[in-house]
Amino acid sequence: MKASDADRDGTLEGAIHRWEMPFWWRPFMIGILVLLLVFGALVAPRVVSEGWQAMVFMTVWFAALAWNLYWWLFRIPYRLEVRGETLYWRAPFARGDLPVPSIIDVGPFLGLSYQITVIRAVGHRSVPLFACGDLSWLFARLSAINSAVPARVPGFAGAYDRLSGRMMTPRQRRLSRGARR
Repeated sequence: MKASDADRDGTLEGAIHRWEMPFWWRPFMIGILVLLLVFGALVAPRVVSEGWQAMVFMTVWFAALAWNLYWWLFRIPYRLEVRGETLYWRAPFARGDLPVPSIIDVGPFLGLSYQITVIRAVGHRSVPLFACGDLSWLFARLSAINSAVPARVPGFAGAYDRLSGRMMTPRQRRLSRGARR
């Protein structure tokens, strides 16, 4: 978000609040998934003659790959944007929106770990967020609209907020400073 997005009275009510993963994230993630797919495709024909243990391993390999392809390409967003009272999210091959007033909870993924935080809403698909970069200013904005949203990223993911100055690129730091004005 740019500082020029602020309304004339100094509030950020009419502003577009945006958070993005680092620019290298999409090609890196897609590259890793493609390498895993290529490895499985190259090894699978050789495994057929190796016995049942190797077949079980390759079955588990492709099941884990399918799980990761689904989550990293279709569910975990690389961009979040708050416009008005709507949260828009974008994953590499999917996108969606979520009315902020419908958010009922922000918690850990599958109740296990806060490394991936999930925004849950009534009647809408949940939005999982991979903990990377400073999300506190975005959560503060969501919290101003809906009190069910904590003002800070909960749990382990909050460590990224506290360390964000060290982990962000110069561009992310500039955008973050502009959002807090």
